[in-house]
Amino acid sequence: MLLSIVGIAACLAGLSLSLFYAVSDIRKRAGVRDEEQSESSEIAHDNAEDRRLAALDETQRWKPLKQSAGAQTATIAAAVVISILLATCLVALRRLSDHHAPKMKCTPPGAEERLAMFGNLHGYSHAISTSSSRAQQLFDQGLLLGWSFNQPEAFQAFSLAAEEDPTSAMAEWGRAYALGPGANREVVASPKVYPSFYPPEHFPPCHEHSQRALQLARQALRGAAGARPEAHALLQKELAYAEAQAARFANGTATQPERDAAQQSYSELMEGIGERYQDAHAKALAAEGYMTIRQWDYYEENGRLRPEAERAERLIKEALQQDPKNPLAHHLHIHVSETARQTLSANALKPGRAEASGVMMTFNEGPWQDHLGHLLHMPGHIHIRTGRWKDAVTANVLAYKADMELTKHCMIAYGPEHNTDMLIYAANMAGMSAVAEEFGEKLRGYQEVMFPAAYGDGTREWTHLVLTKVMFAKWDDILAIREVPETARGQCPHGGLPYATAIYHYARTLALAAKAEGALQKGLKGERQKLQSLAETSLALLKEAAVKIPQEETTVPGESPGIYGCDYQTLARISVLHAEARMALLHRALQVAVAKLEAAKEVEDGMSYMEPPRLYQPIRHCLGYVLSNVTGDHAGAEQAYREDLLELPRNGWSLLGLGLSLKAQGKREADAFLSTRYPAVWKDADVLIETSCPVFSQL
Repeated sequence: MLLSIVGIAACLAGLSLSLFYAVSDIRKRAGVRDEEQSESSEIAHDNAEDRRLAALDETQRWKPLKQSAGAQTATIAAAVVISILLATCLVALRRLSDHHAPKMKCTPPGAEERLAMFGNLHGYSHAISTSSSRAQQLFDQGLLLGWSFNQPEAFQAFSLAAEEDPTSAMAEWGRAYALGPGANREVVASPKVYPSFYPPEHFPPCHEHSQRALQLARQALRGAAGARPEAHALLQKELAYAEAQAARFANGTATQPERDAAQQSYSELMEGIGERYQDAHAKALAAEGYMTIRQWDYYEENGRLRPEAERAERLIKEALQQDPKNPLAHHLHIHVSETARQTLSANALKPGRAEASGVMMTFNEGPWQDHLGHLLHMPGHIHIRTGRWKDAVTANVLAYKADMELTKHCMIAYGPEHNTDMLIYAANMAGMSAVAEEFGEKLRGYQEVMFPAAYGDGTREWTHLVLTKVMFAKWDDILAIREVPETARGQCPHGGLPYATAIYHYARTLALAAKAEGALQKGLKGERQKLQSLAETSLALLKEAAVKIPQEETTVPGESPGIYGCDYQTLARISVLHAEARMALLHRALQVAVAKLEAAKEVEDGMSYMEPPRLYQPIRHCLGYVLSNVTGDHAGAEQAYREDLLELPRNGWSLLGLGLSLKAQGKREADAFLSTRYPAVWKDADVLIETSCPVFSQL
């Protein structure tokens, strides 16, 4: 108790001393700033309006105060005293918090807590040969976590199952399965920060666990001569599972080309098990095996499935016919379908063929519920491809809740930033600005609330919230952002701060250009000139920031830069072109604006597939607006909107733009878009838009 009292006194003393020095420093800095500004002739401060404009100028920054050696010594001494006082304070507060606040869970849960947390998995189970009900439940957890691509937590569950029953062959099979390659986990030649299979690190334990599973399965079968027929059949099937896994991780198959050959053997053996035992789980696992041979590369140039992917989809359909709630089959069905081209051809393979899987996992009870965030998120991939924007939001809100539940128990959530990225994108496309902003704010705090911190690099996603405000033309909010935090990044750590800096200047350029346009329309020419000058400064800073973004390493799987890449350089190039188009409109250089947008569209079209798209809003939304509302090319606008709706079906931005462009051409079908189709998809929105591009139209 005495320490607590002393600590509180230290808190008060430390805070008082800190406040004294802070106030003193502010006064000194204010003096320096006043002196600097009195010498500046660029911006006068004769009236309040000029001071408001000056506040928008990002080139006017407070400069560090130069101190003498004596002042520096005094400052250091004060800092030491403050540090000691505040350290004592923190110890006391920690003591108090131990008594009066719930303790943080810092240790991953053991078997008991996991069993209570996951429950009976909505009745879903893969029966294994064990006398331990706890081992059975933990194995089921591991399998579902593996099917959710959460390999670290799957491995932990399988390991706990092995502890509960050291004779279980399937627990060892599961450990090898959890450490192996997967549809999102490709074989790599050097260690990576993203999910991957690095043979020197991952192959030896996979080989060890698969051999142990084979040994245990053989022992169990040898000792089961008098077992009941169904028990004997189960042991035979488990031996087949173990043999398939042993073939997958046989000696000498750690690297290519032997790795693919071993993966092929495993997939064929699992397919055989599925046929022999009519085992839907084995069929789904075989499909996953085939999809792991060429991850995220499932289609030929002509749009047809590659042989391995075609085989996988056939097995997926068979598995779902036998087991309509098979989580792995639904998961894989979405993955193999989503990368299909959007086309008007009636006979072509399209993403929508997996729509039923998305609906099943979003709106029906099943084993994907509660703690399997990635499975709950997965429908969003196909909801976006089929224009079910609100459903994509719903799916990823469920995923967020599941991820938070895991992290509450000090467990690893798989890809929470990606899930929220998709949520925000879908909310923006649905006009749900409040939801998008809410989760943009949440995303900034994932380093504190997610366990372990995303990427573990100490930085945080910062740009989503800014880009949401851009999309809905919230210019005052954007101009209120005074700086880019040093911890800011986009979705990826490498190059994240330079990219965030570019986005900051991009947003300011658009905001200042809109304000300048508004001033012009009000007849405030002087204010317009000042705002335009500030916008031009921001554009120059954007270009300067864009060239500082480093080239990122290509990730795998997926087309370059891969599914774990962000393509910051390309995104920044599009941002520069977009901002240049806005400035061209401000200068009434209409054809220049169109040319810049056309160039941005070409860059966007050249980007590799990712879901959600890496670009926060399609360029065609603003291109269509400029063509129809500025240059009068309504037919060109119609084409832009139709192209966008083919790629991103039922998005309200292009439905509205298309309806308006059709109306301007006097086409009768305009009414169907403006009176029926657009209102239907915009019914969940919390904002009203008058054009497809508030970024350019809203002042």
